[in-house]
Amino acid sequence: MSNLTPTEKTSVLGLEPYSRYAYSISQFADSEVVYSLQRADGGLAVAELDNQPFLSIWPHPEFAQTTGEQQWPGYQVCNIPLADFTLSLLPSLDERILFNVFGIGDCTGFMVNQQELLRDIVAALNKY
Repeated sequence: MSNLTPTEKTSVLGLEPYSRYAYSISQFADSEVVYSLQRADGGLAVAELDNQPFLSIWPHPEFAQTTGEQQWPGYQVCNIPLADFTLSLLPSLDERILFNVFGIGDCTGFMVNQQELLRDIVAALNKY
């Protein structure tokens, strides 16, 4: 994954949650990588909001790193190959877990369930 220019980073961070979601889906398809946060023991950063569990994911390690430093001390950015994410991780998760796509700091991103996320990733991949 290439480094973001300061202009690109500022521009993307200024988008509304759904636009960041659309950007993320495109980036997942282009790079074939999803970024999240992980503990040293391999556990992913699953949080809860109003008793609803969710896993945060990002389209670029810089965005994950920034949120990790602010909200998840002790967690490191991990890259998950898109094939592993869609074929192994998604099916292994409890169906109640939502995905917080491209949250910024302590603000959630666009929340989707597993089926919606998979549908949108597959649609983006089919454009190639």
